[in-house]
Amino acid sequence: MGKIRFKLLVTVSLFVAGGVAQAGTLYITQYNGSTGAIVDTDSETLINNFTTTVSTETGIAVDDTIRIIAGFPSNAGSEYDLSGATVNTGIYPNNAYSSLYDGTTDGLYNYAIDHNGNGNRTVFRFDRNWQNPTALFQTTQRSSGIAYDSLTNTLWTTGGSGAPDGAIQQYSMDGVLLDEVSTAAIGGLHYGLAFDPTDGTLWTSRFGTGVLSQLDLSGNLLRQFTIPGTPLINAFGLEFGFQAISTGTARFQITKTFTNGSTGDVEITLTCNGGLPLEQSFTISGDGPGVTFTVNNLPDAGVDCEVMESGGPDGYTNNADACSWTGVVGGLRTCAITNTPEPSEFAVEIDFDMIEDPAIDLGWDLEVVCTPAADAADDTIFPGVTFNESGTGSDEFLFTFYADPEDGSDCTATLSGLSSAIEQDGACTIEEIAVGEANDPDTDESETPTCTITATAFYEGIPTLGQYGLALMALLMLGVGFVGFRRFV
Repeated sequence: MGKIRFKLLVTVSLFVAGGVAQAGTLYITQYNGSTGAIVDTDSETLINNFTTTVSTETGIAVDDTIRIIAGFPSNAGSEYDLSGATVNTGIYPNNAYSSLYDGTTDGLYNYAIDHNGNGNRTVFRFDRNWQNPTALFQTTQRSSGIAYDSLTNTLWTTGGSGAPDGAIQQYSMDGVLLDEVSTAAIGGLHYGLAFDPTDGTLWTSRFGTGVLSQLDLSGNLLRQFTIPGTPLINAFGLEFGFQAISTGTARFQITKTFTNGSTGDVEITLTCNGGLPLEQSFTISGDGPGVTFTVNNLPDAGVDCEVMESGGPDGYTNNADACSWTGVVGGLRTCAITNTPEPSEFAVEIDFDMIEDPAIDLGWDLEVVCTPAADAADDTIFPGVTFNESGTGSDEFLFTFYADPEDGSDCTATLSGLSSAIEQDGACTIEEIAVGEANDPDTDESETPTCTITATAFYEGIPTLGQYGLALMALLMLGVGFVGFRRFV
């Protein structure tokens, strides 16, 4: 899917009651076991092992404490402090789910996927105490691992045994598939998943190995090491501590879509009349996951911010002017910029040249074929379009369509059904008509691609001469006269 992906490094401050989840600290629990681990991923060292109260406490969520729902039904998970010491035993029962093998939190809600029940791919949302479940959406593959991305307010999931390569997928909170990252570099069967917001990377654990892998958002393997300490060969529950954005900081999540499926690049710029942006401009592609701007040091009175687009392909209009906000003091703002192609044009002029005999039938049929092309601005498949007209004598037509964003469209005009007393100069073709290529009355250099088909008449089997033929005949006659003059003088 996404061809161009971006990582945004942001400064975050963590605020929790009863403890602080340190950046780079990964919390791990296992399937069919009761040993957990707390690992410093920066130094690849063990901070602590801890013991869960029941086996397979895998639905993990970490913010100010570690809250784990039991992976299997008829069991109850427990709450632990950030060092792994038990705080409340058996308060998170699993009463309805076959296999909650991983979990995550956004600070307000917890999330998990039932790997062996409820369709094997349903994402559920719970409150922070793993109660009041709501089915949000289904992933497109059988899934297991899940991680909340606080930079883009999205969920990442990974396939387990039901997905041959264990592909990692990114979903919006309402279930729209935004991106897919292959795990071909590290193999499949990745049951656990965590997202590290400090550097925008993904961490996975592969079944039966105890190996952790760090990937960037393009699927490149960055690091890989075995979980230190007590072996955890089936590490299913993976989670970094939830990291909330500090007060006085706002995030602006911007996505880009071309309705015709184009993957062209555009530059997105955020401008605010206050605060300190960490990054002011990004180049993003039409099929990518988008970007998130972060603005710090916002004043209490708030600021006004707007997003502008520039540098995109010609022939499109966009709704970027809708991405503006007033009185921003913090929080998350989202805006989906949509680029809509303008129609392309193809003009055909039919010219019956100097046919004055009223006995000659001037009727004709015109067929215009443009390919690859589409009928509508939101078409992403370009099978071609065909237009048909019928008429008499000279005429002109203007046809509109939506050109292929990758290669443009070729249009051919063919005239048929002519009287046998009329000949034409053949079909006319214009190649590579671009998206939005048409006449613009505000620009002198812009004009519609135009084909002209000229028809002339026969007299007793000899075609009439057009204006250029007459001129040539006159020159020939002058030449003959000149030769005769020299012969007889």
